[in-house]
Amino acid sequence: MLLHRVATGEVGEILLEGMPLGYSTRAQYERREYELAAGDVVLLMSDGLPERLNAADEELGYPRTQALFGEVAGESPQTICERLAQGGAGWAAGRPLDDDVTFVVVKVK
Repeated sequence: MLLHRVATGEVGEILLEGMPLGYSTRAQYERREYELAAGDVVLLMSDGLPERLNAADEELGYPRTQALFGEVAGESPQTICERLAQGGAGWAAGRPLDDDVTFVVVKVK
């Protein structure tokens, strides 16, 4: 999960340990609370974008994904999803997807 703070323009990663969602009905999940301001953007995503490979078998990676998110966080949620997908496609340069790419964008009003 990534969090873009509109006040500072910074993108931070929120790491939560535990089982993947849906893996087990008995799984325990950590609970955290964050105070969000108008304009802040939360990006929940599968690992498909940061693990997207290019022709040289290099991953896009989390740092590049964070930077790309920071560049587009001011857009609408739909545009953010589209631009992230385009960024991954540009990185892959025609290489087909190896994994799903899923985004959920929450923009605070």
